[in-house]
Amino acid sequence: MARGVKRRIVSDERATTRDPADPRLLFRPGNGQWYVADGERWYTPATEQDLDALLTLLPAEVLDEQLLASVGSNGGIVRVVDNGDAPTLEFLSSFGELVRRTANLLPGLNHVVAEWVTGAHPDSWVETTANLRLDGVRRCQLTVFLPDGGDEQLGDKELAVQIPKGRRTTVDIHHLRRGEKTTIDLYRSRSAAKGTVLTLQTSTPEPADDDRPLGFIAVDLKGLA
Repeated sequence: MARGVKRRIVSDERATTRDPADPRLLFRPGNGQWYVADGERWYTPATEQDLDALLTLLPAEVLDEQLLASVGSNGGIVRVVDNGDAPTLEFLSSFGELVRRTANLLPGLNHVVAEWVTGAHPDSWVETTANLRLDGVRRCQLTVFLPDGGDEQLGDKELAVQIPKGRRTTVDIHHLRRGEKTTIDLYRSRSAAKGTVLTLQTSTPEPADDDRPLGFIAVDLKGLA
């Protein structure tokens, strides 16, 4: 169960700006268990899927067993309910009775969105010009892949990323190599993005029998708060 600790623990300002009454995700190394503390009660994630969602939605804390003065009383289970764009937490007693439900978005957290607006397709191909919208994001990473082209001698490409910053627009250039995955930082900022739209322009289209001007294959897209 400790698989997500190292990559999920946060030590930035979010931990200090959260309301003390907000739910907290806790990990006890002593027994290898995860809990969500709500007041004086500790709730166990109902399923592995709920834990995966909680690791995404809540900053996690690793408890120091030597400094732990007391353990919260058993509250029952907690589950994540996906209400479209507004996930909520439901706290249930050990008998399955609903104790309480958080309202709308989880309290104290920004809703993190990194999504393609134009130029991306279900088969993972992204056109030579595409737009990406960011909300609640401080860092955005994109992993791309360029096919090697087989017998054709195809060159590498350049990817230009236009980032609006107030009244200015900055342009970052990234080199994409053939036949390998490339992970790039599209966006980094101390403050969370608010409706920020990035424009991605690939230097040349693929010489493919396709009506679309194909730039690259999007392997993975991550928006981090």
